Amino acid sequence: MKKFFKENKIAIVVYIVMLILIGLGVREYNRDYGYQKRIEQHKNTIEKCQQYDYSTLTREERELIVNACQELENKEVKMDDTITTFFYILYTKKLYYLHLIIPILIIICSVKKWHSYIKNGVIKNTLTREKYSKCLKKEFLDSYKQVAVFLGFILLIFLISFVISGHFDYTEALSFDGLVEHDFYKTMPYSLIMFFIILGLSYFMYINISLISAKYNKNYYVCVIVSYLIWLALNILVEVLIGGYLCRLFLKLPIGQTFSLLALYVTWTTKEQLIQFGLTLTLTILSFVALYLVYHKKEGVVMACEK
Repeated sequence: MKKFFKENKIAIVVYIVMLILIGLGVREYNRDYGYQKRIEQHKNTIEKCQQYDYSTLTREERELIVNACQELENKEVKMDDTITTFFYILYTKKLYYLHLIIPILIIICSVKKWHSYIKNGVIKNTLTREKYSKCLKKEFLDSYKQVAVFLGFILLIFLISFVISGHFDYTEALSFDGLVEHDFYKTMPYSLIMFFIILGLSYFMYINISLISAKYNKNYYVCVIVSYLIWLALNILVEVLIGGYLCRLFLKLPIGQTFSLLALYVTWTTKEQLIQFGLTLTLTILSFVALYLVYHKKEGVVMACEK
């Protein structure tokens, strides 16, 4: 057990940070939008209705307001549906910057062991007992476990949202323009499944970038920073050049933000979500191709250990 904590202390600290952020985000949501807050707002609105000065109104206006107030008094105080609650929690101040935080947290956790293997030359000893392809497969799969871990954190927020909400009836949410696109509700559960698939693909991409960086950076912290900067540069390239310039130039479509790798934790229309899926899938496949090209020769990895 002691050895486990020693080998995974950085990941454990990261997981604790994520849980703390989630806890703070949920607390903020309950403070601003929770059931007690809604009861209080409902009570205040009714009091305003009762104290309203009707003397300056016409008969029709007075009847309209009285009927609205009576309808409000009879209306049951109800929490938002699970989907709305989920995205409102993601948009709390404590979790608003997840799109910037999660990439570097995944990089920190996923590349640590593999970077140590290369830096300390452990892989050279391993290759005397195992085939190179088997060694890569085992170690890379170990890094890819972080995809499941961090998707688990997002799923945890979703489950907490269900506990807070208690229902999936989004009828009321369709009556006004809110945080969640109407298309997202109407195509449930496929839109939600696609949301998690896009996140999963992007997490694979972060890890592949970090594994590539590990071969060329002997210092772990430099490896993490370079990996993160590569991801940021890739986002700028894709959003500004492809989405912002080429799509406007050739397709006459102002869809730059849809190409943003920073916009993964928002909802899109069905068309926009398909664009996001296609973009993320393409970039993830390219990252796997790049990973293969960097590591397909054993000699290159051995030489990296000796530098």
